[in-house]
Amino acid sequence: MSDETISAVVRDKTGKALNEDNLLSALRIFTADFNEYVPCQAIGVFLASEEPPMITASLYDPVSTEFLGDFNARLLATDLETTGHDLSGKIASVAQGTPCDPSGPEQVSHFTPIPLKLEHEHLGWLAAASAAPLTSAQSDSLNEVSLFLPLVIRAFKRIREVSSRDELTGLFNRRRLEEELEQALNEASRLGQRVSILIADIDNMKEINDTHGHLTGDEILKEFAGLMMEHEREMDIIGRLGGDEFLAIMPGKGKDKAIELAERLISEVREHVFDPSGLSLRLRTSVGVATIARGSGGPAASDLLARADRALYQAKKNGGNNAVMGY
Repeated sequence: MSDETISAVVRDKTGKALNEDNLLSALRIFTADFNEYVPCQAIGVFLASEEPPMITASLYDPVSTEFLGDFNARLLATDLETTGHDLSGKIASVAQGTPCDPSGPEQVSHFTPIPLKLEHEHLGWLAAASAAPLTSAQSDSLNEVSLFLPLVIRAFKRIREVSSRDELTGLFNRRRLEEELEQALNEASRLGQRVSILIADIDNMKEINDTHGHLTGDEILKEFAGLMMEHEREMDIIGRLGGDEFLAIMPGKGKDKAIELAERLISEVREHVFDPSGLSLRLRTSVGVATIARGSGGPAASDLLARADRALYQAKKNGGNNAVMGY
């Protein structure tokens, strides 16, 4: 197959992939029937830059599950050797195409990895597993794919980023926050770490909306989000749950540090002059805090959120402008 033909095929696959709903479906389209152009047993795409890192293997021959494990191990080893990052035990692995067969080969005979890069960013790897070494022309075809694939990955990363943001404040939205919390709890359970969260709520938001209107309220929410973002390095992950409720996720931090940050935020909000349309308004905030202990199995994300929410309710019941630890 000529260079012009493979380029046309790859461009066509790129266009179809970008019409898919998610990155996994896009990769499925991108690698479907690719063995027609690069004869091989499997094509693997290792997205080291995803959270969690992901390997998608498209199988063209009936190989064994041991073969698939060997292929994944080689991808991980290649990435470790190149980047120094050990991602073993952290990846999500998906196999598609021809079903695995116990009678199929158990090891990869020939492994051809190509780095996926976009400008200076390392995205991962594209790799072929084959029974015989790839010819120069076949390797060129694989390289052609590696030039277009990062464009698909970047497009879906941008789509995900946009869909993960709250339109008003630019912070993470509720769906993304729940994903981040689930991931933080899984990582904490695996490593025996602590995780704390806080939910902050503006005490007099309804009064502001009723008196000055919702447009002023929106400006207040954006200013409040800015105050929280000043603590981004300490709070790690910050977003808007909805309305005037904001969530901070703090992996590795215990209850003492979480309460300290909550009280500091309360003090800063109390001292800050919110100035939408020159109104010079003063606000108060209440904060509910919840944490898991180091080494504990930890609750589900929904349970930890419920604990912090109950603490927030108690803080407001106490008169507001204070922080309460939830148990």
